[in-house]
Amino acid sequence: RFGNLDSYTTIASFSNGGSTGIDSKAGWAINGNGSVALVNSGTYKDYLKLVDNRDTNTQKTTTFTSQSIVLTKAGAIKFEYKTANYKDGDSVSYKIIDENGETKASVSLSSKKDFSSIEIKSLSSGTYKLVFEVKDNSQKNSLELHIDNIAIAAYKDIITAPAGETTIVNTANGLNAALQT
Repeated sequence: RFGNLDSYTTIASFSNGGSTGIDSKAGWAINGNGSVALVNSGTYKDYLKLVDNRDTNTQKTTTFTSQSIVLTKAGAIKFEYKTANYKDGDSVSYKIIDENGETKASVSLSSKKDFSSIEIKSLSSGTYKLVFEVKDNSQKNSLELHIDNIAIAAYKDIITAPAGETTIVNTANGLNAALQT
């Protein structure tokens, strides 16, 4: 259905303290016992730090939801992530939701010491949000999820197949006649 992607356009690099919207601390809503910070330690090393703090009793997930990401054409969203203070029992995941809150993609992320790229393809044009869920279930430290280089790309071409007429065939002669057209 979809063809080749055009080149990616970075919409959030968090460089020099971020700017506005999704590229800033204010561009992320927090639900839970967590925090958002921008870490600036050199151009490539600037990132968004999402932290789930240790809860007193039962550990709960902290959810971080981005401001809207608009795809004017069908395309893809990608981002880089790594973790810190990840211990057995901890969990991190992401999902892409549309403007109605419907989940379009949802994946658990593994522990990564270096930035790793995630790409979500085959999204229709529309408005989306990135949602990160961070749970410090080990109760060892405050679990961190680091996010960088959120980018979008449109498909250069949409591949479609022609649609023909539907013909119901009940006999061999009918099949031969249908094949001749």
